[in-house]
Amino acid sequence: MSTTDLSAFDDAAVAAIEKRFAMLADYERPILWQHATLPHFAPLRAWLHEELSGLDPDIARGFVSRLRDVDLYTQALAELATGYIFRQPGCQVQFDPPLGRLTPDLLVTSADGECLVVEVWRRGLPRATDTRNKQWAELARRIRRISQPVAIATGSTAHTVVEPPDAPARQRIEQALRAWLASEAADSTPLAVEGLTFRVVGTTTTGRAEMLPVQDGATADRKDVVEAIERKVRRYRRTVEEMDLPLLVVISADPGTALDASLVTSIMAGNNPTSIRIPINGVGAIDSGPIELRMTNAPPVFDRALSGVAWLEINDGAHAELHPYWANPNAAREVLLERPSD
Repeated sequence: MSTTDLSAFDDAAVAAIEKRFAMLADYERPILWQHATLPHFAPLRAWLHEELSGLDPDIARGFVSRLRDVDLYTQALAELATGYIFRQPGCQVQFDPPLGRLTPDLLVTSADGECLVVEVWRRGLPRATDTRNKQWAELARRIRRISQPVAIATGSTAHTVVEPPDAPARQRIEQALRAWLASEAADSTPLAVEGLTFRVVGTTTTGRAEMLPVQDGATADRKDVVEAIERKVRRYRRTVEEMDLPLLVVISADPGTALDASLVTSIMAGNNPTSIRIPINGVGAIDSGPIELRMTNAPPVFDRALSGVAWLEINDGAHAELHPYWANPNAAREVLLERPSD
């Protein structure tokens, strides 16, 4: 990759992304595919190109590699947006600067020489939720092999949390669906198989059986946020203390993860909220996981090494913002830089 083609989404990259996810339904395609191909994300792509063009070529190449990786894309995007925001008041930004034996996401330096260590946490779908969604999608692909132009809704025979079927179960479901659709029962009686129910709810234009999309819901709560912040602080506490530098943790979230700025605001105020994203055509009950009961609504207490926490909204890149900002009242060092949201 030369210094003249440092673009995350050049023609060749977009073609490769389109080919990689061509077999997936639109609802299954990741944010990377959406941002790389959909017309209404053109401003974001233009901003990305401009940002990468202004970076040192070696740093830019590292970002391009991550921006083309479906598992690393949104984290890299969040780091770039955070750096862009801090450059607007005239600060210098270093990505992955060597500080002792560690390399935090950013080191921000003001015109007056004040420095700030910034770590970015991008919340994605929990691995278990992502895995379950992929298994439901595999069932949809299996059903699509049936040459019957019907739309099929999936339900559950139980009121508990339902696990998506594994490969052998998917095969049995397909066989049962073929026999059921070939019978008169499909017009009036749901099919129950492998703990799931199936019913015809319409027709399709593809000439094949299509299962209505099934995706699990996601939850976010106080524990998720506080533990993520604490992990960042534990990792960089000694470094910022030895170098006498403030530490800022920036939080953002992928769509559909049930985490947003209002939830973090409530957590920082001492509440114990849980946010649940209602699943698409959900099957079975929603499992929000265990919720820790607390005696009081006291705000979380963080280590003195943490100066503050900020919420990142990327928007179209050019209008990215850090807001709200929550200062750590116990901080040993304040964020002395002019924050872009000030």
